[in-house]
This record gives sequence, structure tokens and C-alpha cells, in this order.
Amino acid sequence: MKKFLYIILISCFCVIIISCSTDDDETTVLTCYSISETTSNGSSIDNSTITYSTITNNSTITNNSTTSYSIIDNSTIDNSTISCATIYDSTTDNASISDSTTDNASIKNNSTISNSTISLNSIIDNSTITNSTISLNSTISNSIILNSIIDNSTISKLTITNLNISNSVLKWLKGET
Repeated sequence: MKKFLYIILISCFCVIIISCSTDDDETTVLTCYSISETTSNGSSIDNSTITYSTITNNSTITNNSTTSYSIIDNSTIDNSTISCATIYDSTTDNASISDSTTDNASIKNNSTISNSTISLNSIIDNSTITNSTISLNSTISNSIILNSIIDNSTISKLTITNLNISNSVLKWLKGET
């Protein structure tokens, strides 16, 4: 009976592995719903949950994917949710980012950032930033910033309320300071 159970388990495991792969040698398309403790290199991740993983080298995370406790480097994040992650050299478009760190990232087009650290030359455009720390030469434009700390950054065309701002350049500011 144990041998029969092992054969069924091995068969199911093989089906799962086959369903997550393609014949293309250059990129992998991951369409499974849960990706954990892996490294995705040059991958397209669609409608998946990604945890404790490293996503690198022109990978794309799209279509309501959820990424947490992961490192995202040199990738594109579109229409997804990121939490407790570190984002390096990546582009985030129409995403929700919380409790994360961004370094040299581009965050744009209706993205929402909350409880995060935005630093090292990150560019934020047309987004909402709440309860976050923004520092080290970041550029923010056409965005709403609420209850955040801004240090050594360039800020333009914004609505700003309840902030601690130091060592920064403010341009075309409207709202409360």
C-alpha cells in the first residue's frame, strides 16, 4: 500500500513541475499559483503568489501577483502587490507596495506605497506615498505624500500634509507643510 501511495505522490509532483515549465530555454513562464523559496531569472510570473524568493534579470511580475518576503532586482512589476520585499533597479507600474525597501527603483502610474523606505535614487511619479521614509536623492513628482519623512530629495508638483522635510528641494508645492 505504501508503494502505491508513493507512486501517486511522485506522479502528482511531476504533473506540478511540468505545468510550471515551458520548452523555451531562454525564459520560464511561471503560471502556478504559489512560488516559494526559489530564484526566478528572466522569468514571467503571472497571477501567482511569490514568497521568500529572488526575482532577477528582466523578470516580469504581472496580473494580480502577490510578492512577499522576497528580493526583486532588475525586473518589472505591473498590477501586483508587494509587501515585506526589497526592490532594486526595477520598474513598478500600478502596484501596491507596503512594508518594503526600494533602491534605485522607478515607481509610477497610480502605485501606492505605504510603511516603506524609499531610497538611493528612486523615482516616484503619479503615486500615493503614506507613512514612509523617503531619502538619499530620490525624486518625487505628481504624487501625494502623507505622514512621511522626506530627507535629501527633490520634490515637485505635489500635495503634501503632515511631513517632516529636511535637506530637500521643493518645487511647485501646494498644500500644507
